[in-house]
Amino acid sequence: MGAVCHFSLNLHFFHLHTGKETDKIEVTCISWERGDSLYRLLVADSDAMEQEAVCEMLDWAAYGFDNIIQAGSYAEVIDLALDQHPQLVLVDAELDGGKGYDLISQLRRSGATAVFCLLSHRSTK
Repeated sequence: MGAVCHFSLNLHFFHLHTGKETDKIEVTCISWERGDSLYRLLVADSDAMEQEAVCEMLDWAAYGFDNIIQAGSYAEVIDLALDQHPQLVLVDAELDGGKGYDLISQLRRSGATAVFCLLSHRSTK
């Protein structure tokens, strides 16, 4: 019997020189039944620093993810998602080349069965 995985993710970014918080990323409510196999995660964000932060924020292997795939543009996400078949896709709402909502719709129409989670960035300025 597999375990049920749940997590929420809140990333906070701080200005390098002032130390003041500049941005937040929130991922809310990811839950699924985990079997014995390992999974693929696709992290899609046009900002390489934020993409890397998401990849390093959690011990993804503890949640069953043995392969973390990164993409920085709309077209790259489409190619990787259809080729690699990730089980979870964390996608930025605004990507180079298009909107995250449109990307998810296009992948769904193409038969993707991943769990999609839209990342939103909110400035605290």
